[in-house]
Amino acid sequence: MKKRIEYGILAAILLGVYIWTNQKMSLWAMLFVLAAALVVILLNQLIAGKIFVHYDVIQTYAGGNAYIRVTVRNNGLLPANHIESIIACENVVFGGIERAQIDLSVGGKSTGSYEIPITSKYCGRIDLKVECCLIHDWFDLTYRKVKTGTVGCCYEYPKEHYQELDDVKNSLSEGEEVTYKHVAGYDVSEILQIKEYHQGDNIKNIHWKLSAKAGKTLVKELDCPNDNSVLLLFDYVAKENKEGNHNILTAVSNISQELMKQQIGHTVYRMNTSEEMVVYREVFEYDEFDCLQQELLETEAKESVYKVSDYVIDNGILSRYAKIIYVTAKNVTNDSDLINMEQCAVVYA
Repeated sequence: MKKRIEYGILAAILLGVYIWTNQKMSLWAMLFVLAAALVVILLNQLIAGKIFVHYDVIQTYAGGNAYIRVTVRNNGLLPANHIESIIACENVVFGGIERAQIDLSVGGKSTGSYEIPITSKYCGRIDLKVECCLIHDWFDLTYRKVKTGTVGCCYEYPKEHYQELDDVKNSLSEGEEVTYKHVAGYDVSEILQIKEYHQGDNIKNIHWKLSAKAGKTLVKELDCPNDNSVLLLFDYVAKENKEGNHNILTAVSNISQELMKQQIGHTVYRMNTSEEMVVYREVFEYDEFDCLQQELLETEAKESVYKVSDYVIDNGILSRYAKIIYVTAKNVTNDSDLINMEQCAVVYA
């Protein structure tokens, strides 16, 4: 837009000079500028037809860093010196859209590769969508849109940093039942009932024979699961309190990881806000921790009317576990009965 104004001012000045001087030289100068602009605009239509843009999402799982690799291929002879690409980055957990923009160029009969780092203030799954890819002409007067494919998504993982877990660690070190680790093939739990599989149920409890007969996936609900000795749960705070929910998810991820390092199996209860139902994930292997983390990063963080803390109390779930870890946000009023329970360690994120 700025360059269009500048070129418009130049054309107006040349026109004024011609009117003032009544000289053919000034008239030819104005016509030359207009003709050059017209040629450049027409050439850009040809150049844009030879440009192909491709996007790849690169996720570095070790550090949680992600970036978009933009590959531009020019099959034409003429260069494209200004290609503008804008990508919308939407956080599934916390909402809100941030935009990543890159301006690049590519020579004739050549291919260029560029990288756009993707960052988010809060953890979560980041859905990526190309809003526009524009091929500007050499004078930046006009542009032509280029069709592009979908980009995909990436993840902003909770940062691994020191948590205030001294009280939690001390409480976990007391009692042999807490350090019990599941041994394959040894489970003295009694089966209470058979229920339909829900997200978070342990696939090891699937009843394959009944599932085949029923035509749907059924799992065994155990009376007293003894492959987990620690219950980890949390409640989201108000949707507007993004910082509080971000801190809660970070704390849950860090605590679960710390439990894995100590080889302590645990169960994480949380609210699936999309369906308004409490779900759980048993974690005693690292692949299950990865599943837990992905589920956390794909769930919208917002407060629910029914609390997870009330659910575990109302349904007698607490009796199954030797220790309870309840994660809640700082500076937020919480009247849960869990906070006052002796076997419950409260972590204020």
